[in-house]
Formats: sequence, C-alpha cells, structure tokens
Amino acid sequence: MTVERKRKTYQSFPDQPGGSQSFDKLIQLRLPALKGKSFLDVGCNEGFFCGFALHQGASRAVGIDMSADFIARARARFPACEFLQQTWDRLPDEKFDVILLASAIHYAEDQPALIARLVEQLAQDGTLVLEIGIVSDPSNQWMPVKRSIDTRYFPTMRKLREVLEPYAWKYVGTSVSQTGDPIGRYVVHIRRRRPLAYLLMVPSSYGKTYVANALFPKANIPVVMGDVLLDDIATGKRQASEALTAFLARRYTKGEVDRVMRELFAEGLGDDFTGAWAGDSAAADIAFDGFIPDRNQDAMKKRLLALGYFPVEMVWPLVGSVLTGPRIAAEQAAAYGKHLAAAMPPPAEAATPEPKAGAPSNLVKSWKADGVLGFVDKVQAEGRDIAISGWAVDETGALPQGFVVSLKGEDHHCRSETKVMRPDVGKAMGLKDGRVGYHLRLRLAEAAALPEVIAGLKVVAAPDGEPKGKPFRISAKIRPAATA
Repeated sequence: MTVERKRKTYQSFPDQPGGSQSFDKLIQLRLPALKGKSFLDVGCNEGFFCGFALHQGASRAVGIDMSADFIARARARFPACEFLQQTWDRLPDEKFDVILLASAIHYAEDQPALIARLVEQLAQDGTLVLEIGIVSDPSNQWMPVKRSIDTRYFPTMRKLREVLEPYAWKYVGTSVSQTGDPIGRYVVHIRRRRPLAYLLMVPSSYGKTYVANALFPKANIPVVMGDVLLDDIATGKRQASEALTAFLARRYTKGEVDRVMRELFAEGLGDDFTGAWAGDSAAADIAFDGFIPDRNQDAMKKRLLALGYFPVEMVWPLVGSVLTGPRIAAEQAAAYGKHLAAAMPPPAEAATPEPKAGAPSNLVKSWKADGVLGFVDKVQAEGRDIAISGWAVDETGALPQGFVVSLKGEDHHCRSETKVMRPDVGKAMGLKDGRVGYHLRLRLAEAAALPEVIAGLKVVAAPDGEPKGKPFRISAKIRPAATA
C-alpha cells in the first residue's frame, strides 16, 4: 500500500487553504496602484501576489523563489506571469515600479544590505513593500527571536528607523499574524529619497525672506533669491541658457521682477529659469525664494519633479499688512496733504485703560468647589484622529498634568501637546499665569463622525494617571460648522 504524502502549502487560494491568510494579508499590505506598472515579488511562493498584480492590470509580474516546487506550482496557476527559480542574491537586471518582500527578510544574512539592493532595483518613483517582524522593545538593536523552527534576528522599531533613515518611508500598519508567530508583523512602504526643493512663492509682503533666513541657514540648505538670480544672469555674473540670458539682457529692469517673470514665462523660458537655479538634475536640498506667477507654479513644480526633486511648496497666512505700492503711497500722501491744508484733524481721545483682573466671580468659585474647572472649546474629527482643545484649571490654578478622554467606551490617557496662553481665562479667574489652555490628540480604533464624538465625549483630569474630578463641560462654542 502506497501512502501519498500531503504536500506542504503556505499561500491560500479558494481551492487550497494554506498556512498564510493570503487574502487578509493582501488587504494589510496596501499595495500601490499596479495598473500599467511592473511588479516583482521576492520570495513569491506559489505566485499569489503576482497573480493579483496581473489581475490589477500590471504590465509585467515577475516572481522569484528558491524552491523549484513552489515555482512549478506558480507557473501552473499563473502562466501569464514570469517565475524564476533563484535567490535574492541574483535579482532580475531591471527596474520595477513595485517590489514586494513579505515576511522573508529575517532569512537574509545582512538585512540592511538586502533592503538597499531592492531599493536600487526600484524605478524612479517605485515602492518597496516590506512586511517585517518588529520586536516590541525600546532598545536600538537586532534581537534574537526563537521561533518554532529556528532562531532569527528581528529589529526593534528604533533599529528599523535607523536602517530606513536613508530612504523615504511610511509605516503603514500591522499585518496578519499567523499561528506560532512570536512577534507581530508590520508593513512598511519604502521609496528612494529625493532631494527637497522648498518653494517660497507666496506674494510680496508675506515674509518670504524672513522665513527663509530663519529656517534654511541652520540646516545648511542653500537659498536662491529669485530677484538676485535675475540680476546676476542679466549682468553676466551667472551662466544660463543663451535664450534666457539674451531675454534678460533686453527686458530685465531692477524693481520690476513681477513684470519680468510674467514675460519670461510667456516667452516659454520657465524651464530655462528653473534649470538656472536647480541644475540639470537633483543633487541636494535647496530652497527658492522668489515670485512665480500663479499660473506658472504648477509647470515649475513639474520641471523640478523631472529633474529628480521633491517640490515642497511652503505657504502661510499673511502676518501684518500688505506692502503699499509706490503709486498708491504717492496718492495717499497727496490726499493727506490736501486734508491738512483744509483743516487740522481733531485731537485723539485718550485711550481708556483696560480694567484690571479682579477676584474670581461667585460662579467661578462654585465651579472650583466641584473640583477641576474646564471647558472643551473645540473638537475636530478626521477619520480615526481626534483633536480636542479648551482650557482647564486644577486646584492650584494651573493646567492639569494629564487628562483622560472617554469616547465610545474607551479611555485615552493624554497630555496636552503644549500649554496654550489663555489671557481671557486668567483675567476672569484672577490667575497669575494664564497658560491654562490644552490641546489633546488621540486616535480611535475606528473612524467616528464628529456628532458621534461630541455626543459621547467626556474629559476629566488625571494628574496621577487616573481619572479625577468631574467631566469638563462642552461649552456652547462648539459648532458643527466650525469643527467639521
């Protein structure tokens, strides 16, 4: 009598259960869009993910595995994909848009070197999807982990951060645990790091130069001043394309940068101007401080992307007033002169002094008698992320050390991200220090709508890590239109 040995299976298919919950893992990996892209699965097993890539419209799906048995099964299941029996020491000699390495990197003798080789195989904006076990430990090291079949080395989160520092990467979340896993599995997406091009292109009077000087010299990032660059090219101090140099020699005038830039882009010389300060290809981080017409800013960012930069547009609200133009200033001066000639203005009234802060009112005293006094002034909800701000005063007249936020049956222990100055509260309560405003952030297990959050919200003080005092009242300042 012959007994047929049941073959070992790992990946799961509708007709074949396996040790890996492949469909659940597919969800957790959050693979990038694959339509028209090339895909490589390193350690492909029976080709589950290569088949998915082809199903999503990938232009090419390649899998490698050292097991001849797995490669044979993969070819039988997915004949339209390409499968190679080889190890990751011999990767295909081409670039891929998406590379997957799922729960196999712990077998590598040099894990950082393998990551570096895989990143090198990525296309310009390709993504390496890495599923990896991470040890829950605060140290920075590779830690031996005993598994059912062997002992392998896995990184702590601090070690993984160190390994991935040369790249642009994102922690995506947890992956699917399998029977016998001694540590959790996690998913990380890794890309090549592009040099950053910081773009300060807000209008005049917004403080571009102030911001640039405050930030970039400290980080040793060179700053290109747009008006200086134009002057240097026009006067022959800096090289540029022949067309741009000739244009500026004819049309450039100091003090008319806005006009010159509009005409420059209208003449089709925008790429020449960008290349004059960004170079022929990205080399290192750089900042640009200058005027670019609104209609031409997207074209400039596309050119920077083509050169290999990561454009970062920096915007901020106007602080203060817009600089008055020369023509308007002259008109205002003339009008004021006529006014003075007609009649002197009446004397200004003396400013009324602000009333000094007095003792707390009886209402405030009654609140204090109940324990901790405070309000929730604003709640914001975006998916699972909740932001809560307001003010609170403990029995000493200071902001409590900690808070407990109760939402949907869960207690979240929080500390204020910063002490916010609230002069209105300090004045009303007679406090010496008005820094009693708080700003809390927390993440829920699942997304919740804003009305649902407000309806079930309770915030209490927790100076010793445990709830203390009565819940803070949600004040009437919360309005759905202001907190959506």
